[in-house]
Amino acid sequence: MNVAVQQLGLMERLGADLARGTADLPVLPAAAMEALRLAQKPEMNFAEVVRGVEVEPPLAARILAHVNSPLYSRGVPIASLQQALARMGVQATRDILYMAVYGSALFDTPRYQARVRRVFDRGVLIGRAARELAGSVEDQKLDPDLGFLAGLLHDIGRTRCLKLIAGYAERAPDTEVKTAVEALHARAGAELVTAWRLPPELGEVCLHHLDPEEDQSLARLVQLADLLVRSVAEADYSGKRRAKLREGLDWLGVPREQMPRIRRSVRDDQAAAQRSA
Repeated sequence: MNVAVQQLGLMERLGADLARGTADLPVLPAAAMEALRLAQKPEMNFAEVVRGVEVEPPLAARILAHVNSPLYSRGVPIASLQQALARMGVQATRDILYMAVYGSALFDTPRYQARVRRVFDRGVLIGRAARELAGSVEDQKLDPDLGFLAGLLHDIGRTRCLKLIAGYAERAPDTEVKTAVEALHARAGAELVTAWRLPPELGEVCLHHLDPEEDQSLARLVQLADLLVRSVAEADYSGKRRAKLREGLDWLGVPREQMPRIRRSVRDDQAAAQRSA
């Protein structure tokens, strides 16, 4: 590393690394790239999925771990990948493939392992809430499956930034890390999902989920799902946030009578996530 670059502040150094484009993107194993391809196929063949991922034992192990997690498990541990995917069904199998690829690329992050895990876990909760919301609208103006993926990956740029920072020899103060990640994670995430050849709408979600424009409907869905997850988790949820949540539900067109069911689902997911922690 150039000495001048090493002497930059954390924000400038991280920005310089990201400016190099795909040079610092996490490299996915061939099996993980295959899993991404299979997850995006309109029709899913479970035997083909098993053949594609079992050549990479760590990836297969991640898939089984998700299958047997409190969020997806039906209480009976499963050790066979073929049996696991057949039991899960197409929708859950797609979810789990994306989750396993995310983990295989970014979970090995020294110093920041717990923080990366929190970002991932929150992405799962927001993704599942986004699916619930999108699926509760009669006209289905937003794809529930794409909603899950957008929620899962909307903050993936934070994990990419943390992975880069973890590779620096110097340990930066935590306040500097938080500031740099907050400032640069949107761009970092958009570049990553583009490099993984995921739907282009996901790059827009990464860039704009904090403050989406009126016409950025998928990013608005993710923002709404985030508000919903927070409202269920936080007893002192502010009146301003509640008003914003109600406004978002009206925009999406979620029937008011559906909200108790949706909130129960989000609450159950949060309880399952706590059991997994």
